[in-house]
Amino acid sequence: MSDKEIRLLHRTVNGYGFRSVSFAGGEPTLYIDEINRVLSGFAELEKINVSITTNGHFAGTVAKAAGLLAAIKKLDKVRLSYDRFHKRFLPYAHVHNLYEACRGSGVDFGAILTIQSPLDLVLSKELRRVGAFPIGVQKVLPIGKARSNGVGYAHMEFDAAVLREKCPNRKKISYLCGRGFSVCDVSISFREFKKHPEKYLRPSAGELLKSDFYRRMSTLRFAGLLKRCGDPAVKFSPAHSSHCVLCEHIFNSGGAV
Repeated sequence: MSDKEIRLLHRTVNGYGFRSVSFAGGEPTLYIDEINRVLSGFAELEKINVSITTNGHFAGTVAKAAGLLAAIKKLDKVRLSYDRFHKRFLPYAHVHNLYEACRGSGVDFGAILTIQSPLDLVLSKELRRVGAFPIGVQKVLPIGKARSNGVGYAHMEFDAAVLREKCPNRKKISYLCGRGFSVCDVSISFREFKKHPEKYLRPSAGELLKSDFYRRMSTLRFAGLLKRCGDPAVKFSPAHSSHCVLCEHIFNSGGAV
């Protein structure tokens, strides 16, 4: 991140009084200096809940894990990314070491289990061997590399209930390094977003909040967004049961522009 970007984040968080800031990636622990530069400019850092999402690569021992966590200027939560793919390179001991390091440091610990099918839920038993902590479950989105590699979650049929729901990210703002502010980070893989990034990425949080794009995403249900397609005969596949896949379909159809 450039100095200009970091100053922008300082102005944004201080100006809007955000009380929760999360660093995700990629792997955020590879950028401790940048994280600390961002945190150092927050006027009321003590009031902000700071979290990271990590793959735990650094937790070879409890001491190593604790040392890295301590290097972050302020840290309240650690969320471990875990799934059948991470399991291949992340030894069980790393999960244990990271958990113990968080306990010893007073940092809240939890895991995010990403599943490709319900059978992957068995991985939660391995996580439970480590200790009692929250385990969130999310389905692999067939977007970007996951789509080309064929590892998206396989829904059995289309769940029409999703049309009555709203974007789950509507109460959050994402800053994408070198790009700008948007509703989420998944959107960068949408074909429509790539064609017209200026419609969906804004240079400031203020411009995003005032945009028609944000207004629609924060207020309309997916059925309302879909109506803008003007195609009542649109066909859904089982994959469209996912909020993000449905959103991609709608935007690629030009319906929410």
